[in-house]
Amino acid sequence: MSNLIFVTGNKGGIGKSTLARGLIDRYLAQNIPLSVYDGDTEIGSLHRFCHKVTPVHRIDMHGSNPLDKLMIDLDTSQPSPVVVDLAAGIGTVFSIATAELGFFDWLRTTRYQVSMFSVISNLIDSVVILKKLLESLEQQKVSSIHHVVVKNLHFGDPESFDTYDRSSTRKILLELGGKEIFLPKLNDLTCQTVDFKNLSFSQAVTDTSIGLPHRLRISTWLSNLNAELDQVSALVDPTVVDASNAA
Repeated sequence: MSNLIFVTGNKGGIGKSTLARGLIDRYLAQNIPLSVYDGDTEIGSLHRFCHKVTPVHRIDMHGSNPLDKLMIDLDTSQPSPVVVDLAAGIGTVFSIATAELGFFDWLRTTRYQVSMFSVISNLIDSVVILKKLLESLEQQKVSSIHHVVVKNLHFGDPESFDTYDRSSTRKILLELGGKEIFLPKLNDLTCQTVDFKNLSFSQAVTDTSIGLPHRLRISTWLSNLNAELDQVSALVDPTVVDASNAA
């Protein structure tokens, strides 16, 4: 069994692609083959930063039949980790795919464990979108998905997510067995430097054209992110398949 990870969030700039890039670097550092899909064709951040280190398939989540290619690939490929960076606000895509294709019922028959990694800020919009996602999946009677809320520390310190922490949405998520981790903050200037050069984080660590302080910050950031992902290793690493052990 391997892991299929959908990375979602309420808007552009929330940190979806940053998390997806970190996941990709985690797999590449372990020489683990993976499949990557960039579902945001308007911006294409994941493709821009990572296509030089691993193939990145582009799927138009706002087009017709957006999940067809993904389903065909999953059906015909050997199981390996799959990371899908979703466009913001595409919850209706899953509703349509469920109605037309029985998408989540079909996923249960595959060799993939499915997780939704929802990146949030400390604003109410993130809670609203997360609530809609959970309600939509409940209406579709989807119970086989694991949920991880990723608090992006770019928007504040760990205590800054009071709107989410006090919400009924968080209570529902935890009742479903959902997990919570943090996306560490990366220095703004360092992040801009990497983005300007269109590099993956792992490339940036070894790129001597980038100043040493930036390279060290990125290396530390990757280490901190991996420590967070270790808390949900059952949903990330292909060698660990018992999701009940992800704490």
